[in-house]
Parts: sequence; structure tokens; C-alpha cells
Amino acid sequence: MTLREIRAFAAALLIAVAAAWPTGGADAGDYPWLPAAPVRDIANAIPPPPGFARVAVVEDGFASWLRHLPLAPAGTTVLLHDGRPLLDQSIIAAVIDIDTGISDLQQCADAIMRLRTEFLYSRGLIGAIGFALINGESYPFTAYGRGVTPRQNGDEIQWESAKPRGASHGDLRRYLDLLFGFASTRSLARELQAVASLRDAGIGDVFIRAGQPGHAVIIADMAEDASTGRRLVLLVQGSMPARGIYILNNTPHADLGAWFEISDGQPLLTPGYMFRPEELRRF
Repeated sequence: MTLREIRAFAAALLIAVAAAWPTGGADAGDYPWLPAAPVRDIANAIPPPPGFARVAVVEDGFASWLRHLPLAPAGTTVLLHDGRPLLDQSIIAAVIDIDTGISDLQQCADAIMRLRTEFLYSRGLIGAIGFALINGESYPFTAYGRGVTPRQNGDEIQWESAKPRGASHGDLRRYLDLLFGFASTRSLARELQAVASLRDAGIGDVFIRAGQPGHAVIIADMAEDASTGRRLVLLVQGSMPARGIYILNNTPHADLGAWFEISDGQPLLTPGYMFRPEELRRF
């Protein structure tokens, strides 16, 4: 084989590999609960409506990470933590490919804490992982690693010490299950920072209503019509009882599919909830 033939063969091989290579936009380490990099994700499965284009985001940031969240195969049913299917599947646009656990723990605010934690873990930011409990005390992952565990004692939370633990992803999941039992929409809302107006909204911001029950959704992607300034968002949520995490369908405005319009001063209407503009918060 001549040098020219070798170069031609190499070029053809590179083209073939590029065509076959998954285009999920993420590396295997970005979503550490998965065994491999995702092939189907939000960005390549849910295009914005005609006239809209996805907004620019910082590469490797939280917004980009959310935009490329892995999706389960199209048509996947959302299941509750006990394996039963969610009764109303019409509100589901797509299902995030992430585990729920077998206990009734990973609900609405918990799903958002899970996503934020998984992002930080994927970036090696172990020391930044932590949330406040319902009593206002912080429970960082590093404390869990030292063997510190919260325990309910009547109306109070007490701390127990045991042998140190590791920092594997399995340790992270066990930490999160502990955290979920002691956190809520109220504790998460207190931690997040208010966003002045919806025109300042960004990917990764959270609409949250503190209460019993409260609710919360996170903005996982955003698109804009440059000619009109209209902005649309994709919303991801969990709920109670604990269930798979999913992208909402815009059932009130079916013409937009999974996209919801946000406009300054206007409430955000989602299936089952209406969030006020002042309920937008940021990490």
C-alpha cells in the first residue's frame, strides 16, 4: 500500500468513526451513575420550536451539564419508587436516565438537590457538596465521609459519629438518601438566592414553593427568539411520592411541546402548579 493509499484509508476511517460515535455531548464521567456516556440527551432529543435557538452557555458549567442530561429511551414510563407506573403519563415529555431508589425519599426538592450534587461530584468538587437540613444546620458530604450522621430525636436533630466512610458514588447515594430524609422545599428555598426578575432567569435556576406540600422545578434548558426576545425553558422535576425524574410536557400550551414561555412579571403555569415570578431562586 502506497503512502497516498494509507492516508486515504486513514481519512476514510476517521470519517466512519466520527459518523458512528455517539453525539450526546458528554463524557462518561459527566454522569457518574451511568456506566457509559449517554447517547440520547436533552440537547439532541428535544429541539426548540421554529424561530427559537438555544442560548449560549459556558462549556463544562452547570447549565451545559443540565442541557446534556441523559434521557431514557423514548416512550419510557415514569415509575414510582415502588415500581408502580405514574397514573398520568401525559405530563411527561421525556424521562431522565437516573435512578430513583427504592424508598419514598427522592421527591421534588430532593430531585433538584440530587442533580446539583451529581454535577458537583462529576467535577470533583466534593467539598462544595452539602445542603441545610430542616433545622437550618448544614450537612456536607465531607461530614458524611467523616462518619457523621443525623438522627431524629423528637422534634430535634442530633448528630451521631461512626467510623469514616468513603467518597465513592455509592457513598454519595447513601449520603443523599440520608439528606433527603432531613431536607425539604423549605430548607432548600432558604438556601437559594432570589432572582430579581424572570428576564434574569437562567439554566439551573429553580422555581420553588416552600410548604407542606411545596413543589420545585429546575430550568434544564433555555431557547430564545432573537427577533422578538421571547424565551422558552425546559422544566425538570420529581414529585411525591418519589418517582423518576422527568421533563414536563406543556399541556396548557401543547403547541410548544415540552417548552414553557417565561415572561417578566407573569406567573409560570405548569401541569398542577402555578409559580409566581418571585419564587424563582438560584444556586
